[in-house]
Amino acid sequence: MRNHVEAGAKVITDGWQGYHGLEKLGYVHERRSQRAARTAGEDSGELLPAVHRVASLAKRWLLGTHQGAVENAHLTSYLDEFVFRFNRRHSQPWHGVLPGS
Repeated sequence: MRNHVEAGAKVITDGWQGYHGLEKLGYVHERRSQRAARTAGEDSGELLPAVHRVASLAKRWLLGTHQGAVENAHLTSYLDEFVFRFNRRHSQPWHGVLPGS
């Protein structure tokens, strides 16, 4: 966390125990538990909808594109490609001449 998130930032997570102690590291930690939301009669799917959607898309992309041949040693590269494609999903194809050519 310290390598990627600035101290003092608000960090929103699910209820996983591994996130406990973020306050001691200088973060504002807000937990969103699906179990607690269901118990309270709230829609648990609304807690972290984008996180669940992106995780689902990444899993489907990995399984579909790589046909189950995903290796831990290359996982970072696979996810870098997924992020690139995800971030460019609304980009228009470029058809033109490069400036200065």
